[in-house]
Amino acid sequence: MKNRLAPIAIFTALCAVPLTAQADLFGIWVTGKSGYVNGNAPVFQNFDNAVGNGAEAGIEILGIELFGEAMNMGTDQFLMTANLGFDVGFGDTWRFNMGAYTGPMFFMFPEKEKDPFVLPGVVRSALTASGIDPTTVESAYNDKFIKKEQTLERYSFGWNLIRARLQLERKLAPLIFLGVEGEAGYHYLVTGAEVAAEAKSAAVDNLDQQYQLSRVDPGIPDALRDMVGAEEVEPENLDGINYNMGVYLKIQI
Repeated sequence: MKNRLAPIAIFTALCAVPLTAQADLFGIWVTGKSGYVNGNAPVFQNFDNAVGNGAEAGIEILGIELFGEAMNMGTDQFLMTANLGFDVGFGDTWRFNMGAYTGPMFFMFPEKEKDPFVLPGVVRSALTASGIDPTTVESAYNDKFIKKEQTLERYSFGWNLIRARLQLERKLAPLIFLGVEGEAGYHYLVTGAEVAAEAKSAAVDNLDQQYQLSRVDPGIPDALRDMVGAEEVEPENLDGINYNMGVYLKIQI
């Protein structure tokens, strides 16, 4: 619980910063960055690498910032965020920046081939004895859902309710800064695998209605749900903490 309250505590501290801190009326920036990315959601463990490379671009108007970033975390693996909030900074040649933001997170992974759905022998025998072709049931699932499952599992979506950022940077030349940063966010995140698992339950229900599987044996639909990994998304498991740290080179106007 203490870890989950950390971003909120930082946000509260930012709100209490004296007005002598610097906040630009207008500015734009582009950043190349490299850093460590992780979180306590399983989707973070699916990246090939914990360290990624990417870019950030943003704009600040009247002290309000909007920026987006994209990090390449492996072969066809990306983490992208959009962030809206504010920051305050101190210093000139050496600058210390603190910011608080909210916004979406988006994960993308390469598509993985799924094994076709095959009914167990006992179910095939029961369906055949009832005059139902088990191959037709298998084809109905594979044709309508396997491709959809592959697509769903490529993507995950979340929202940072609060994301805090600390930066220390050194001006190398006019408009050019080299810096280090650390960020932590409190998010709600649903993975494509979780969405697919819930959709599998609906797919089994459709098979049950179409082929009257429950009439053959009331236990068949539940057995099929266990086979394909059908589960409901549990909202209480969607929240968590994400964090990253790294270095960057910024051009700011």
